Amino acid sequence: MKKIFHIPAVLALVAALLAGCGQKTAPGQTLGQTGDSGPAASAGPDAQAGEEQMEPGVFRSGQGVLNYLLYIPENPAEDMPLIVYLHGNSGKGETLHALTESGGFPRYLASGALGQVDGYVLIPQLPDRYSGWGEVRDQLMDCIGQIEADYAIDSSRISLTGHSMGGTGVWNLAIAYPDRFSCIVPLSGSVRTTERNLTALAGMHIWAFAGEADEIVPPEPAQAFVEALDSPQAKMTVIGEAGHEDVPALVYLSEEYQVVDWMLSGGA
Repeated sequence: MKKIFHIPAVLALVAALLAGCGQKTAPGQTLGQTGDSGPAASAGPDAQAGEEQMEPGVFRSGQGVLNYLLYIPENPAEDMPLIVYLHGNSGKGETLHALTESGGFPRYLASGALGQVDGYVLIPQLPDRYSGWGEVRDQLMDCIGQIEADYAIDSSRISLTGHSMGGTGVWNLAIAYPDRFSCIVPLSGSVRTTERNLTALAGMHIWAFAGEADEIVPPEPAQAFVEALDSPQAKMTVIGEAGHEDVPALVYLSEEYQVVDWMLSGGA
C-alpha cells in the first residue's frame, strides 16, 4: 500500500514553527547554498546545553581520516539508540565548525532547539576531496561500528538521516548495508528504482521527505521508489510549496512529525 502524503504549506503554521529563528551564514557561505542550510533556530534557554554535549572526534583507517561530532545524551547509559546524520554539500571541509554553521539538523541540535535528545548522534564530516558519501562508504560504516562498540549502543536502534547530498547518501548507504539500520529518514535525496535497490530495502522502516517546489532534487525519484516498494513500513511526505532549503526546518523542528523521536524508537 502506498504511503505518500502531500501536505500543503500553511504559512501561518510555518511562521509559528520557526518563530524566533534566524539565518546565519558561515564564513565564505551564502544563504541558499546547496546543502542543508535552511532556517536556523535562534538561541534559547537551552542554547548552550546542546553545544556543550557535542564532542569532536577523529576516526582513522586505511582510507584516511574522518572527522566527526558526537552528541552525548545528558544521562548516557548502555543500550541507548544512535542517530547518524549525513550533511549536505555545505558541511564538507576540514573544520567541524562547518557542520553546525551550515545549518540543518546539526545546528538545531547544538543550539538546543531540539531539546535534550535521549540518544547519541554521530555527525561525520565529508572531506573536501570527495564529491559524495559513497566514496567513504566503508570507512563511514567502520566509524559507526567503532562508536557502537565504544558507547555500548543498542544495535537494534541505529537510524540514518540526512539532507540533500546527505539524503542521497542515506538511500545509498542503507541499500549497501540494509541490516545495519533500524530506520532511515532521507530528506531531499534521490534514489534509483531498480530491482536490486527495492530488494535491499524491502523490509526497511522508511520515512522520506521532500519539498514539492524543490528544483534542485525533485521529489519524483523518491516518490517512485516508495510507490514501487509498496510496503506498510515505507512512507513519504511531500511538503507543499517547500523548496530545497526549506525542508530541514519543516521536518526536524516539526511538532507534528516528531521525526527525532521516531528515529530514536527505531522507526516503531
